[in-house]
Amino acid sequence: MVCGFNCALTLKQYEIVLELKADETESLHNISVIHNKLNDPHAAKKYIDNVYKLEPNNQMVLTTKIKIYLNLEFFHKVITLCKGYFELFDENISIYNSMGIAYKALCLWDDAIEVLSRAVELNNDFIEGKKNLASCYHLNGNFNKAIELYKEVIKQSPLDLDTHHWLNSLLWELGDNTFLDSYLIARKISSNIGIDSDLAEKLYRSGKEEEAFDIVKTYLKSSQCPPKLFLLAGDYLREQGYFDDSVKILDQGFQKYSHNTLIYKELAKSYIAINHPQKALEILKNLLSENEYNQEYLCLRNTSFALAQSSLYDYYCNYEKFVLEQKISIPDGYSNLSDFNHDLYQSIKKYHYYKRHPLQQSLVNGSQTSEKLFDYQLPILKTLQQELCLVTSAFLSDLPKDINHPFLKRNTNSFRVTDSWSVLLNKSGFHKNHYHSEGWMSSPYYIKIPSVIDCFTKKEGWLKLGEPGFNMYKKIPVKKIIKPEEGKLIQFPSYMWHGTTALKSDVERLTIAYDITPK
Repeated sequence: MVCGFNCALTLKQYEIVLELKADETESLHNISVIHNKLNDPHAAKKYIDNVYKLEPNNQMVLTTKIKIYLNLEFFHKVITLCKGYFELFDENISIYNSMGIAYKALCLWDDAIEVLSRAVELNNDFIEGKKNLASCYHLNGNFNKAIELYKEVIKQSPLDLDTHHWLNSLLWELGDNTFLDSYLIARKISSNIGIDSDLAEKLYRSGKEEEAFDIVKTYLKSSQCPPKLFLLAGDYLREQGYFDDSVKILDQGFQKYSHNTLIYKELAKSYIAINHPQKALEILKNLLSENEYNQEYLCLRNTSFALAQSSLYDYYCNYEKFVLEQKISIPDGYSNLSDFNHDLYQSIKKYHYYKRHPLQQSLVNGSQTSEKLFDYQLPILKTLQQELCLVTSAFLSDLPKDINHPFLKRNTNSFRVTDSWSVLLNKSGFHKNHYHSEGWMSSPYYIKIPSVIDCFTKKEGWLKLGEPGFNMYKKIPVKKIIKPEEGKLIQFPSYMWHGTTALKSDVERLTIAYDITPK
């Protein structure tokens, strides 16, 4: 079987060959490669599985099968296939890399480090493997080794934006005073708009808005000004109260990048900020026609309805019907929820390594775990997830039916958890008002709640719903505020604005948050 495929042959031509001879292995393999390159691994799987049955010991077929299964996120199967590969063939850095990625996705970081280290030993110039290895050390709490590897990669490839991002994100969360140094060094090596854009964004997210805007201004009138800098400028001007200027800049950006939905969405937000909800609704109608379940667009449309005092706001954001507040049942093996939450706290607290909140999250003055928390190899998390899902299932079964409602029409009474993490708030900690763009329903579960939260006057650490998370000429107040309780799950549509009041006392507040989407 030849390596690669003849680009002159189209998918249709391969299909014609297979119609004549269904077991023609070269065509089966090549068509699977094309589908995978076209980001359709499900279609690719059908063909690669067929050819694998015919030639299970073919090195190229096995390599392609591993790549496709990795794209499908069949991580356990990827590991099995990689082990099978090494039983048949010599060591291969690409296979080690795929195996490491699979272990990493399963939160088996020690195993990932072992195989990725071997890949880097075989070829120290294997930058992709070195980046993945650094990421695993990062997740495993070995920050010195992670930083060392990230810096090695940058030395080998000074303009590698991905590595600059992960290095400086880690340095920020650790409170390291070398934060952003790698960007400054790279700027001396070469004038690069990508480096400048990412540096401006990091400055902006770390509270140095004026310094960031100074970089942005140098590019705004340039024909090369990238979308990211228009977005930063629009956000900066809106948050500073220069609403007209924000609209003007974002409109200029949209005229230049008319297919950029991020700029178009931000333009809608600035129209809301300037108290022009109808103009925002025109934009959001266009955006929703292309992506009707986009949680950002739905959130901003609801905000426009609230600003316009439309009855549609209450229809889409029914805080009484769509917000779940319920304690979970006491798990097997425990006599009360307090003991369960104590063990949960002990299990999770050790993964809160960081001194600072992530740069690009809603969290302020606290820490957040990495990767998908429910994938951590901790039995107590599996127990919690089971109890949470029982509560959610009962809630979903009681929701009304409405085929015209963007939240209700998707309710199948079946769901999957798409992301999960833990947040530890400290003194002055809070969540900025935000929505979850990748969810359908979002949830905090409260593990440890300080006694100060019981004060109904101060309402420290309480959950707020309905208050927009950006500066507006005409403010929209909080629509619902909820007192957290240990052992309680609160769940709501992901498009609802939500945040918390600040913890003013020197205490801890530990939660697990997660998103679900319908199956």
